Amino acid sequence: MPRQSDDLTLKRALAPAVLDRESYAQAYGGKGPEAEAATALKFAFEALRGKSLKSLTSEERETARLALIYAEQWEASLAEANEGLPDAQEPLQEAAAFRKMRLRLWGRTAMEAALAGGKPVDIRSL
Repeated sequence: MPRQSDDLTLKRALAPAVLDRESYAQAYGGKGPEAEAATALKFAFEALRGKSLKSLTSEERETARLALIYAEQWEASLAEANEGLPDAQEPLQEAAAFRKMRLRLWGRTAMEAALAGGKPVDIRSL
């Protein structure tokens, strides 16, 4: 099966990224700096609709990167919530596709890089 274009993958990521940020803002009751930042990002994601990656400004490329992060988060959470059910497979595949594209184009986040250098510790040994 041929790889989907990055533009199509980004297009698929925008809806779950918007849902993730809407949900986050709602968790704060739609008020406060966290809710405002999430809502602003939601609008920035919506502004990417119909644009190709090649045409994006550097600021829009960063917004696209964040859209992939939040879409991956949304889909992974959806899969986890439906674990064991047949419906869990599709969100897992979507999360993997968003992650693969993000890592290929932008690499790891600072947190992912820090965790990769870490060593697991058995909490019972502390």
